[in-house]
Amino acid sequence: MMVGLSHDLRHAFRLIASRPAFSLFVILVLALGIGANSTVFGVVNEALFDRLSFANIDRLVLVHERNLSVGADESNVSFPNYSDYVERSGVFEKAAVATETTRNLTGLAAPRRLKAVAVSPEFFDVFGLPLKAGRSFVESDQDIGSPRVVILSESFWTEQLSAGTELVGSTVRIDGEPHMVIGVAPWHSLYADADIWVPLAKSEVVLARTNHFLTVYGALRADVSHKAAQSRLNDVAKALEMDYPAANEGWSAVLSPLRAAHARDAAPLFVLLLSVVGLVLLLACANVAGLFIARASEREREIAVRLALGAGHGRLVRQLLIENLVFALLAGVVGTFLGFAGMRLVAMGVGSELPIESMKLSPAVLLATLVLSVIVGFLFGLGPALFGARAGLDRGLSRGGAGSAGRRLVRARSALVVGQVSVSLPLLVLALSFLLVFQQSRTAELGFEPEGLLTLRLDLPAAKYPDTASRARVMDNLREEIASLPGIVDVGYSTNLPFSGNSTMRGVVRFGEEPPPRDQVSYANFVAVSPGYVPAVGLHIVDGRPIADREARSEEPLVLINETLARQLFGSVNVAGEQLWIHTDEREAREIVGVFADVRSTDLRRGVSPEMLVPTSQYNQRQQWLAVRSQQPPEQVINSVRKRVAAVDPDQPIYGARTMGQLLAKELAMTRVLSIVMGGFGVTALGLALLGLYGLVAIAARQRRREAAIRITLGATANQVVRRIMHEGLRATAIGLAIGLTVCLGAQRMLGSRMRELSELAELVPMSAFVAAVLLGLSALIACYRPARRVSRSEPSEALRADA
Repeated sequence: MMVGLSHDLRHAFRLIASRPAFSLFVILVLALGIGANSTVFGVVNEALFDRLSFANIDRLVLVHERNLSVGADESNVSFPNYSDYVERSGVFEKAAVATETTRNLTGLAAPRRLKAVAVSPEFFDVFGLPLKAGRSFVESDQDIGSPRVVILSESFWTEQLSAGTELVGSTVRIDGEPHMVIGVAPWHSLYADADIWVPLAKSEVVLARTNHFLTVYGALRADVSHKAAQSRLNDVAKALEMDYPAANEGWSAVLSPLRAAHARDAAPLFVLLLSVVGLVLLLACANVAGLFIARASEREREIAVRLALGAGHGRLVRQLLIENLVFALLAGVVGTFLGFAGMRLVAMGVGSELPIESMKLSPAVLLATLVLSVIVGFLFGLGPALFGARAGLDRGLSRGGAGSAGRRLVRARSALVVGQVSVSLPLLVLALSFLLVFQQSRTAELGFEPEGLLTLRLDLPAAKYPDTASRARVMDNLREEIASLPGIVDVGYSTNLPFSGNSTMRGVVRFGEEPPPRDQVSYANFVAVSPGYVPAVGLHIVDGRPIADREARSEEPLVLINETLARQLFGSVNVAGEQLWIHTDEREAREIVGVFADVRSTDLRRGVSPEMLVPTSQYNQRQQWLAVRSQQPPEQVINSVRKRVAAVDPDQPIYGARTMGQLLAKELAMTRVLSIVMGGFGVTALGLALLGLYGLVAIAARQRRREAAIRITLGATANQVVRRIMHEGLRATAIGLAIGLTVCLGAQRMLGSRMRELSELAELVPMSAFVAAVLLGLSALIACYRPARRVSRSEPSEALRADA
């Protein structure tokens, strides 16, 4: 057995060396398909699996709350509810909470904004992560008035503070107050960009049962299943609803395995990408299979001789299959390098848009590539091997190796073309749909003026600015200082800006109407803005007026609303002077002084959300966005703005300095990348399908040269001959288009019903399918016409002599 295998391998390498151009082409075609699959699998493996490499990952869960009556499908959890879930259910070995926040680090050469995570003391134990140095938090660290402590992240400790062990026990100033460094935490994949970890202080706000803001992680006990744990949490939630009806009415607890919860958002996109690259690989295999079928027909004489010498059909199939597997494994080696290069490009290009930081050829990726290479060898090799081994002794010897495959070859090639066209059409439709989504996003009406707009973010520490009045004073001083710079047109600040990634929703009802049931209340994006915000951002007032500076600094209950909210509540945009109720804990009546044009503030691809603006002096928060409109390019005024901020408060860092153009580019980044990737796959699919179709017609045309010559001799026109030769290719194309359109209709329903994140593509499928079918049909017509026309123009006498 081993001797025979060794012989087959040597024979395979000799054949590869004897036809280097053919071999190189086959290896490259397959390597491109394998490399694309390896790239996507590597990204999926890194994003969904390698990042969550905790030792107890199978027992780690995420807990969130749900209350559909208030539109909360996946809400965070309040601290009292978290405590009750843990204590009353008894299903957790360990549990902890976390919430992301920001802090300002001072005392260095320049103030710096830090990404912080506030956690309960058990947090690192839940994930089984021992600290690199020092100790973790204890219960007393959460008490109000206790000494302030902080744990540094490993990356911040190493990159910013030079990994000095003497830092443990030292003091750093955070938000203007001294904090003792008690430890160094290891890198945490769920909070990879964290700079510091702080204890979750048990303040009055944190202990409010209505404040759903914490992410809950738990490690289930070894003897408790996910199903049993969910059942116990359901019982606890019902008990809490009875014990605290004012806060917990309608709320339930939902437990999800951490791996599944982490993958939920990205999974539809990754499934789509894996499906696409899988189809591209199938196309590559179909093309190579066509080449090998044609090559097998050319080797009929060799095969017939082997049969005559006593070789069995099984032995021949094994030899041909091993030859094809060698091609596939060589392609797998090249594909591995291409896949690694692709992973690095993905990490550099869209790492900020996907949950990945670095890419590597992990054992799982290498194993997947090896398995895929073997599968590819069988996919494109088994059919040609069976085809070649079926060559008959008499037929092979009598043809003298002429290489004509007859009707059997034509049928095999036709089947491959049908498959290629039916697979190519959905890929082309998908590529066109993504291109249309990108074009619609790029040309969407924004509702404001992005040119010349600079955005910056500030985080005012509570210790230095404890109340609304102090925050309003410093922000107004900053606004005046920045407005005095040369070339600055307008300056405003707010709790949110278009495409900043923040949003706060409040319920709204038309004044005088009884509020509907909680599950029918309308919600609008709630933004607190300063004087100057409207002209700084470039909002267009369509009715009424902006809130005046005097009014913005007073307690007058005024509000600006957008056109969508005006139509939703009143059926018209001319509603200045009307009133509405804003639902917080109580109903709050406000007068509408103006209506501004709809602004796309969260998504360029979807509809505009209802929005309202209120004076920031009445809802001043720690985190604020500055909007600076400049006559100069915004990039040129950033340093001047930083100096004015430092002049007002030397300890106040600014961060997130971006032009609105950069924010829009970030919003479009993923769509643009996907459009390029899908467009490339679509073009590749089209090229592979046409290559296969051209090969089919070219072979058919060569086989029918004698027939064409006879028909022309008997009086047939060249056009009649062309039509007969093209018929086979166009019939295969038509069958493939019919199958492909059926697949597209099924994909449209799937995109619309099962993948909410991709539902926008479903609306574009019909138009894209029509364009793709026309494009593919016209391309197929050209691919069929050229070889048919070449045969029809050949001299009949030469064709008859050549085939005699």
